[in-house]
Amino acid sequence: MERYFPLFVSHELKENTLRIGVAEALQVEWFTPLFTKPIENALHALGYSDARVVFDIAETDRTSSSQKPAFTPSPASFLKQTAAPTLMGMPSTLPLTENYTFQNFVVGPSNSFAHATAMAVANGPGRTLNNPLFIYGGTGLGKTHLMQSIGHYVLRNNPSASVCYITSETFLNEYVNALANNAMQAFRERYRKVDVLLLDDVQFIADKRQFQEEFFNTFSSLMTYRKQVVMTSDVAPKDLKGCEERLIGRFQQGMAVEIEAPSYETRLAILKFKVKMQSSGRIIPEEILKYIAENIRSHVRALEGAVSRVITFMALNTSIPMTLEIVQHLLKDSIEQEKTIKDLTVEEIMKVVADFYGVTLSDILSSQRTQTLVTPRQVAMYLSYKLTTRSLVEIGRSFGKTHATVYHGAQTIQKRIDVENELRKTVENITSQLGRNPSELMK
Repeated sequence: MERYFPLFVSHELKENTLRIGVAEALQVEWFTPLFTKPIENALHALGYSDARVVFDIAETDRTSSSQKPAFTPSPASFLKQTAAPTLMGMPSTLPLTENYTFQNFVVGPSNSFAHATAMAVANGPGRTLNNPLFIYGGTGLGKTHLMQSIGHYVLRNNPSASVCYITSETFLNEYVNALANNAMQAFRERYRKVDVLLLDDVQFIADKRQFQEEFFNTFSSLMTYRKQVVMTSDVAPKDLKGCEERLIGRFQQGMAVEIEAPSYETRLAILKFKVKMQSSGRIIPEEILKYIAENIRSHVRALEGAVSRVITFMALNTSIPMTLEIVQHLLKDSIEQEKTIKDLTVEEIMKVVADFYGVTLSDILSSQRTQTLVTPRQVAMYLSYKLTTRSLVEIGRSFGKTHATVYHGAQTIQKRIDVENELRKTVENITSQLGRNPSELMK
């Protein structure tokens, strides 16, 4: 009868290193790439944030001849018969970022609905109509933060829950490794048994047809057993290019929520929160925070980077009083970069649209609802939504409308240009007149 050597002979956790003893050098070679990361992730989830895993040959007295194999199995055979029911049965979850909790998420008009929906999911994973939850929006606006907040909340209230946070890239790599090692059954079992699957950057599965087939089946299995799925993407489900229609349909069967660029008030609130968390009691004058909020508009990460630079400067130069002039110099490059991103204003867009359609700016801002004015007005709303970093609330103020009206107008134009070639060409023409590439409308 075939005999396999044991997985592990000994283990010792000392000075943040878990040293795992095995019987053979061949095991060290196999286990290191296969098991190091999953075990480290498990240790991180248990609170050992700096833990590392090392495989080496155990002491001689622990590896008697009776423990050694009568033959040397192939790696594929070993994976299939030995590893699958043990470590290969664990999902390769990545550690949740410690600070990515609901308590540390600053809520404003641009993200309040997404926040409320995420809270509902966290309170009843798999038991609400928000399954799957699809969170989309631009880079650095808080999608991953909100997703991981769900994971933290579920684990805090149910420590025995199986929560798997993974990026699409890592998920794809796991799939490829499983195919290469003839371990697809183990791959399927470990990801179809989780209670909550948190999948980041789902847009990266585009054009991966074979993987999409596997993911569709995993997704369907989780839905069947009422497990919660949460995904993030930089675009809405309907705009996921290179994805199968049936997969997009599944993404849309739950709740899709957008996180927009934060308004000025939200940016200022975020800055104040970050100062409170990071400054160790140092006070940053209100005028400086307002200056940063006024000039850093693109995303939350840019805000965090700017305020961190100010705090670091203060810590290293305690004898120098922080002034607006110093901050202007300190953040010069960041603000110049922001200008290249947001060199359009809502007012500029309205003027170019009005000129193109042969109407006045007053016509655009009026309440008249004749078709000759509604279309230019909605085109201006659409382009403001697509080409500026202003939130819907801020765009609404510029038009003298509510954010709901702006969103409706933008969505109306989006639907029309999908089927009306003449209108699409008009919008692209205006976009080019504004000095922007029409491809930006696809973002």
